[in-house]
Amino acid sequence: MRKNEFINEIRGALRGYPRNEVENSIEFYSEMIEDRVENGMTEEQAVASLGNIDMIIKNIKLDMPLKSVIRETAKERKEERIRENKQMSAGTIILLILGAPLWIPLLIVAMSLFLVFFILLWVFDIVLFVVGIALAVSLAGGVIGGVMSFIAGNPGTGIAWIGAGIAALGLAIFLFIAGVGMAKANLGILGSMARGTKRRMLGA
Repeated sequence: MRKNEFINEIRGALRGYPRNEVENSIEFYSEMIEDRVENGMTEEQAVASLGNIDMIIKNIKLDMPLKSVIRETAKERKEERIRENKQMSAGTIILLILGAPLWIPLLIVAMSLFLVFFILLWVFDIVLFVVGIALAVSLAGGVIGGVMSFIAGNPGTGIAWIGAGIAALGLAIFLFIAGVGMAKANLGILGSMARGTKRRMLGA
């Protein structure tokens, strides 16, 4: 396969995806082919060295924004369903209708549990930040209480107030670090799920 054929096949397979994303990918692979040709390969050898074109197209799709993948995959599956529906037997349609009272509630429950799980993760993370802020604010209260105690002639109480404020600040810093770490972990999970969703939708 020559370079132009390779590019045209990629462009045709990615019709409907964001144009700038498609062109960036094509430019990337074009440069790879040109570099290999400059190093002595023929165009056919350079294209062949990139690997299977179907896998290249799947990898490009995996790098696309999830919403683009969902839109195009939904369009492709809709077309597939239209073709399949034309061939679907009456018996299959009856089974789907009769099974609806079972599989629809199960699907709703699964989606609800999934949503609750992620809400709880973010709620817990927000609680860490809120408690951390409250403890940081208590530092000011400890310092004020300590100064007032010193003024009132109670240095021991003043030291205790200031010590409590500093301890609260240390705990607040710990909670902020934990909150940031958990937020990154949550975003990582969401990113992994997005990539996993794209892989399942693309069959990669």
